[in-house]
Amino acid sequence: MKNTSGHKEDHADMFQLGVSAAGSLKSLSGPSTHTYHVSTTGSDADDGSFLRPFRSLQHCHAVAASNAVCEIARGLYRESVTVSHDGARTFRGHAGVVVSGLDRLDGLHWTSTSQRCVFRAKVNASLSPISQLFYDGKLMVEARWPNLDIAHNNVGDSAMAPSAWRKVGKGSAYGRVADPALRVNFSWAGALATLNVAHQWNTWTRIVTKHNSSNGTFEYPMDLPGLAGHDPTQFPSQARIWDGCNREKCNQYFLSGKREALDVPGEWFHDAGNGLLYFYPPQAPLIKARESPDECVVPEGSLEYKARDYAFTASGKANVTLENIAFKGATLHLTDCTDCVLRNLTLRFPTYDREVKELNVPKGAVATTTVDGTGMSLTNITLTQSSNNGLVLRGDNSSLDNCLISFTDWLGSLTYRPLGVIGNQLSVRHCTVHDFGNAGVVTSLPNSPPARPGEAQQPPQPMASRWLELAHTHIFHGARVGEDTAALYSGGWAAAGQEWHHNWVHDTTEKCLRFDDQSENATIHHNVLYNCGQPASDPSSAFNSGHGIVLKGDGHIVYANTIFQTNYTEMCISNWWVG
Repeated sequence: MKNTSGHKEDHADMFQLGVSAAGSLKSLSGPSTHTYHVSTTGSDADDGSFLRPFRSLQHCHAVAASNAVCEIARGLYRESVTVSHDGARTFRGHAGVVVSGLDRLDGLHWTSTSQRCVFRAKVNASLSPISQLFYDGKLMVEARWPNLDIAHNNVGDSAMAPSAWRKVGKGSAYGRVADPALRVNFSWAGALATLNVAHQWNTWTRIVTKHNSSNGTFEYPMDLPGLAGHDPTQFPSQARIWDGCNREKCNQYFLSGKREALDVPGEWFHDAGNGLLYFYPPQAPLIKARESPDECVVPEGSLEYKARDYAFTASGKANVTLENIAFKGATLHLTDCTDCVLRNLTLRFPTYDREVKELNVPKGAVATTTVDGTGMSLTNITLTQSSNNGLVLRGDNSSLDNCLISFTDWLGSLTYRPLGVIGNQLSVRHCTVHDFGNAGVVTSLPNSPPARPGEAQQPPQPMASRWLELAHTHIFHGARVGEDTAALYSGGWAAAGQEWHHNWVHDTTEKCLRFDDQSENATIHHNVLYNCGQPASDPSSAFNSGHGIVLKGDGHIVYANTIFQTNYTEMCISNWWVG
């Protein structure tokens, strides 16, 4: 068997994601006291000059004084930078700069296994269970069933396709899934079941506790929160039998985390307990042209695994400018930013969440691309291929202009937000958000918190000086997995002061625009909405989807919108909702 060690890093061929480095590289940070240089051929023992550059971004930050610039030469930087609060910093990349959260798996000695074209190699036993694996720069898939079609290398697209999910069968109930295809000659016990069941605005993961291969069923803990397991309209009793459904999306699941599921090219399985990696190389079986026409070819490409969640994080208050940088397999988490500037950034595979955490996720439990603070400016941001969250902009007096967010929230959970906008005096303009599993853009202008037990609910805060604008944004191909949602979504008193205008929203399998329960004082105007909701030929959706605009509450202003082909009704405006 061949050894994959010794592969040379080829910076010239590292993925380039269209970072807009052409033209002026002028910093937005204002006058600088000094410019330092960073290069993959440099050394942190040098002085950071053009001829003697530093090697690491973190060292440049540590050495640089306030208002200094770190000029980054083309290359691949495998590190995580912590930005401190002691003055402004600018990190300015030139064309081809990539900051990666991936590390190499070198020195692997592959051996054949009893399964055709599946190879095995020893890996470091100290590695935590691998969450993402890349082969020659392309994302592979953890062994799962049903399989994903990754031939065109768009895993996010494949993961949201109907073929990526199995429908539950007759005989299923809360805590049990029945499916004739579960009659296999191995046990699914211990697998991870990803469940889009019951009230499907969220998706859940649970470990399979029992598998009966003779009758084709598996069981999972009956501890799904809230309506996911106990919606009285769908589950009059836990003995209620599901008879399946006719919708394209309804009561579906998939299974992963078992070596037995490794059966197609591009899949892998990490046996962390024994320090073994199993891999079915893509496009295998590859046939050797000479003596052994039936022998599969051992993996010969480079392998990388996700080692770090974040490329840049902020420690306390920070004032940072990031320009012309591409990120792969890692993301940003900047909190308490003051006047931060992010411009010409591209993030590919920024975050990944194998398990879907519950509602009210503890802070920091799931990696999120977050920019949080005051006076921030984000321009020309591209984010793609995130299994969970896209971009969260949170704070006050800030703006996001010209973003592209695609193929996020593969599991269709409202817990995740392809584009989340939270705060006061925020403006989002000229963005495109497409191909997402649940809601696409979720906006919130925080208001009076819910009353605590025994306390009277306070009225909404005054409208003066409170606004959040979403405008000239294109949203489409939404709700590809989840249900009871909207492409553009908000609700409650957090609606007060929001304005959605001149947006183009279409081709989503749920509602287009929705201000949900107890919303107040929002403005919606000059939007174009079409092809909203389930197909009109689906009778099961006739009374709960197809609205172009849904408003629940009082005080809204709605005018000059164009709505057509919504399959049921164009607008639903109610003032009686008390749920």
